[in-house]
Amino acid sequence: MITKTILLVCTTIMAALPVSAEDLPRAIPEPAQISSGQGFLVIDPSFHISLNRDDAVLRNAAARLARNLSAKTGLKLALEPVMEGKPAALRVFCDAADPHFLTPQADESYTLRVTTAGAELRAHGPTGVLRGMATFLQLVQIDSAGHGARAVEIRDQPRFAWRGLMLDVARHFLTVDTLKRNLDAMELVKMNVLELHLSDAEGFRLESKVYPRLQGLGSGGQYYNSGATARTGRLRARPRHPHRPGD
Repeated sequence: MITKTILLVCTTIMAALPVSAEDLPRAIPEPAQISSGQGFLVIDPSFHISLNRDDAVLRNAAARLARNLSAKTGLKLALEPVMEGKPAALRVFCDAADPHFLTPQADESYTLRVTTAGAELRAHGPTGVLRGMATFLQLVQIDSAGHGARAVEIRDQPRFAWRGLMLDVARHFLTVDTLKRNLDAMELVKMNVLELHLSDAEGFRLESKVYPRLQGLGSGGQYYNSGATARTGRLRARPRHPHRPGD
């Protein structure tokens, strides 16, 4: 779950961005196309997310968005999504699974339309759904009407296919929980590649069953054992980001 600290930092950054002549809602990165509408979609305890497909990736993404919205607004929201046809403030439509999911070649395009009556997110594949949900989360702010998102229509796709972050854990060891928090922050701003620099002269951070002295002498006791690596690896199966271990 994205922490309140991460949400506060991103909100502060967006507040510092220059305001255009149209005073458009802000999002990071700036969407390819954005236009303002009239009104405000209120987020209240009745907020639900609906899905057009019974898919584990989409269900997990919807539950995570609901948790993050709860953390941002202080409201107790339903975590489980409902299926299409049932009342929902945010309706999500995903065309199909993407064979390039969790790679830089994934289809990340989406459209997001927010009105006073509700919001609609459409994407060709699950990655586009993730990007649209990240944008929706950023759009939710505090207004005179309460928590909610201004009416807006967004058509978006990334300008660059590879938007990565490299963490030098060889020199500065990070716990698995810290890595997960970094993944949460990356998802919020739509970064898609995490590279871990696991070994260098200063440290060897990955357990070796064949040459155990590598981590025994080269880590000071701080390395990722097979259990930690497996836990980190399971993040790949969740709607997050591909990992590319460093040399």
